[in-house]
Amino acid sequence: MKGKYIVWIVLLVIALMSGIAFFMQSKTSSKVSPQIIEQLIEPYKQLLQSGNFEEAYYSLTSIDYKVDNTFAKYLAAQDSNKAVYGELVDLKPVSGVFLKETTQGNKIIFKATFAYIGSKSSQRIVIDAIKENDEFKLFKTYNSYVSIGGLVPVIY
Repeated sequence: MKGKYIVWIVLLVIALMSGIAFFMQSKTSSKVSPQIIEQLIEPYKQLLQSGNFEEAYYSLTSIDYKVDNTFAKYLAAQDSNKAVYGELVDLKPVSGVFLKETTQGNKIIFKATFAYIGSKSSQRIVIDAIKENDEFKLFKTYNSYVSIGGLVPVIY
């Protein structure tokens, strides 16, 4: 009989902790998501639409992004995106919520799924943002599915 009470107490504690964690995550996400969209996603979309790739790369991508992707690689990816998807029409949030995560290097990133809508076709992508010097920057972009070998990094 005592064992049943212990099990119920443990389950109650787990449920309580899960509820608190969910509340904290949703509170953080609801505050930060509009900021990221306003400070990063909208300006980035406008720069891509106007063909101002240099400013998009140098002003809205993080240091880590630039280490992983040279400007030449970034330009080649933009040409490839245009060939496959056509002109960028919109970057539309799928969920509208950026979830907070911590990387293996203890960096805090915010991740959300967007629809990359081109004049020819569309693709769901994941955008990871990071805060650098009090500004949100692009940390990583990739298709919103997992391949057999893990995540496939793609530049958008």
